[in-house]
Amino acid sequence: MNIEREDGKNVVINASEGTASDLLAGLEAHREEFGELGAQLARMLRDAGIHPPAEPDHVRYEYMPPAH
Repeated sequence: MNIEREDGKNVVINASEGTASDLLAGLEAHREEFGELGAQLARMLRDAGIHPPAEPDHVRYEYMPPAH
């Protein structure tokens, strides 16, 4: 993610779709902490066509003992 330009009031960033998707997921997961600014950023990302990453269909949990 790189800052493309800023003018004191507005900032334009350049980010990959994956990075923007992860950012949106984080903003939505912590919406109470980020308040209205976080909600506004999340709306802007969604308006730009960004969606949070899809949840995996199945998560595998396996125990692997330490190697000796």
